[in-house]
Amino acid sequence: APKTAAFRANPFPNVTNLFCRIPGIRLVTFDATGTLIRPRGSISDQYAAACRRYGLKPDTQKIRDNFMKHWKRMSDEQPCFGLPARSSRDWWSELVKSTIVDSGCSHEDVERVFEPVFNDLFTDYCKKELWDIDPDAHMVLRDLTNKGVRVAIVSNFDERLPQIVEDIGIHKYFRQTKESPSMITSSVEIGYEKPHRKIFHSALQKIQNMYPHDNINPENCIHVGDHINKDVTGALQYGFNACYYNTEKPEHYTTNIGEYCTINKLGQLLKVVDILNNMHPI
Repeated sequence: APKTAAFRANPFPNVTNLFCRIPGIRLVTFDATGTLIRPRGSISDQYAAACRRYGLKPDTQKIRDNFMKHWKRMSDEQPCFGLPARSSRDWWSELVKSTIVDSGCSHEDVERVFEPVFNDLFTDYCKKELWDIDPDAHMVLRDLTNKGVRVAIVSNFDERLPQIVEDIGIHKYFRQTKESPSMITSSVEIGYEKPHRKIFHSALQKIQNMYPHDNINPENCIHVGDHINKDVTGALQYGFNACYYNTEKPEHYTTNIGEYCTINKLGQLLKVVDILNNMHPI
């Protein structure tokens, strides 16, 4: 479309161009890690501190690289935390042990104290003290909810996610009452990871069952996340709209299956949704 003066004046010009045919946004789904929440501090420091409590002395400088190496290996070999062949806890146990052993600790020394080291790490990463919430998260979730837009989480995460969401204080946006179903969909719950369409489908079904009169279909949904393949491509392939949360390079991109908008602050999402719902009121 030609870039008119009005088009150029729009702070999110690609939004008008991208979604001019959609019938309004009724549901926003959020990725968790990297979007709503982020680990506090470095993995290297947290792992090294847990090891030192039990007499291990890994090379802190090596932990990060070894963690990423084994994360990639295990994610390729045993996706979705190894389900259904093993539990997510077992999957993490192998990853943590491999990381520590490759970071300068002998296998024998690690075996001797590994159980308490791993228990500390697995438990600690369920607590709010090891997580930071995006500075705009409360504002965005509150304003969307007040405007009648439903919100949900779609995340490649394990069974600890609901507890983390509760501890950091945003659970109220994803559950009406203690008795009502949670609007959090994790890969360990579904058995499929983003970008697989089944995890997006499951999240949408939860919302449709919870709010049957809202008439929410894929085209009424926009997914927000920080990963091009898992979040953007996965959402577009299922039929959702997509918003790429990229704090480093706020530009507009086109994938081979469709276009999407990009924000570099989570608060900008409110403007995106307002533009879309002013064009097509819900």
